[in-house]
Amino acid sequence: MRSLAEELALADPDVRARVLDGLDPETLRHLLTDWHFLRRPDQALPKGPWRTVLVMAGRGWGKSRFGAESINELVAEHDYRRVGLIGRTAADVRDVMVHGPSGLLNAGPPEYRPKHYPSKRLLRWPNGAEALTFSADKPDQLRGPQYDLVWGDEVATWRSRDVWDQISFGLRIPHPMGARAILTTTPRPKQWLRAIMQDPGTVTIRGRTLDNAANLDSEQVRKLLLRYQGTTIGRQELEGELFDEAPGARWKRSTLEEHRRLDVISMRLRERWVLGQADDALRDETAAAVLSSMRLQRIVVAVDPAVSSEEDSDETGIVVMGVDHERHLWLLDDVSGRFTPNVWATTAVASFRRWKADRIVAEKNQGGAMVESTIRQADRDVPITLVSASRGKEVRADPIAAVYEQGRAHHIRVFSDLEDQLCGWEPGDSDSPDRLDALVWAGTELLGSEQLVVPSPTLYQDSWRDLDGR
Repeated sequence: MRSLAEELALADPDVRARVLDGLDPETLRHLLTDWHFLRRPDQALPKGPWRTVLVMAGRGWGKSRFGAESINELVAEHDYRRVGLIGRTAADVRDVMVHGPSGLLNAGPPEYRPKHYPSKRLLRWPNGAEALTFSADKPDQLRGPQYDLVWGDEVATWRSRDVWDQISFGLRIPHPMGARAILTTTPRPKQWLRAIMQDPGTVTIRGRTLDNAANLDSEQVRKLLLRYQGTTIGRQELEGELFDEAPGARWKRSTLEEHRRLDVISMRLRERWVLGQADDALRDETAAAVLSSMRLQRIVVAVDPAVSSEEDSDETGIVVMGVDHERHLWLLDDVSGRFTPNVWATTAVASFRRWKADRIVAEKNQGGAMVESTIRQADRDVPITLVSASRGKEVRADPIAAVYEQGRAHHIRVFSDLEDQLCGWEPGDSDSPDRLDALVWAGTELLGSEQLVVPSPTLYQDSWRDLDGR
């Protein structure tokens, strides 16, 4: 599929010259900034009713340009007045969505472009429409504001589904065409991203890097194809294919689903709990119900503290896990978040009490003795074990991943953010998945030294056949 601009560029030189010579300078100037002329057919907004457009395409497809031009078009031609702009970080919003080569300040005819007021996190179009900018790393910013139009960029890199939840709550200003969201991203294995695709109000546009080859460095594209074409990562990053897990992931989505155990929660509690929509009262009630129905030998709260609680910092991973008499692991809760030290300590202690745990296990690599003292400020008597990551993440994570593969680990509800980390992490990643780290510490503490050497799944299955007399 080619744009009209590409077709004209490829036309016979005499034809191209006649077309261009017939245009006056003002018309030609407008033509060169007219998205309807420049875009490919696959970059047009869909016809008919829709609530969300999800563009999930390979790198270089033109996703940011699509987002910026579509926002400008809906504001200028369809009178959308209140816009939300959300990127992974505030810097991404500024450098890509607003000021980038394909950003809002460089998209469309100059007279239709908005002005940017950085100190107010505000853009204002000539017709009076306004946009506020937000960082996905600060989802609480999205509580309260309301919009009739939203653009979220690189949504698969957002750390939490809570961002999309807050956006959905804010899309409530009435409009004749309906409140709408435009989401652009290179795919990553996110459970909530697939849920957006399956929503009846979503139109998904798929695309490949090669679709935009005319506007990319041909030599670089050739090198990328030679190196990655046909590989799993190439299918994700170049072809725009959405997988259930990262190419080299140690945890598989199918395994998590196969061994999930929702039956330990009553139907009365299950709906909100499974969706992760639980306040403290519901957590307390659920914890009591689960503990009364299960015979767990031990329960621990594991903490992977973040260095800071700033916008770009990691979250503090806080998970609750138990082990039963058959040495199966049970993930009971995930209360991770971006917290100040006193808040994460209070949260960990509250989970310790709620689930009647016997110990808090905390990594001391970030903070050393300060980690224990921070917890002691919340509860001076709580039992604490400090652990240190002396081995690489892969070495520490592989044994726990093997337990999952063997069917010896169960989640009592859908832990979307944690499970996305499990299925999205692969050895060698530069990211530090906080929830995954906390889970690994919890599992290692509960299974002890026997976890250092894990039997193969075949040996495990054979041993159980022997025990069962089969």
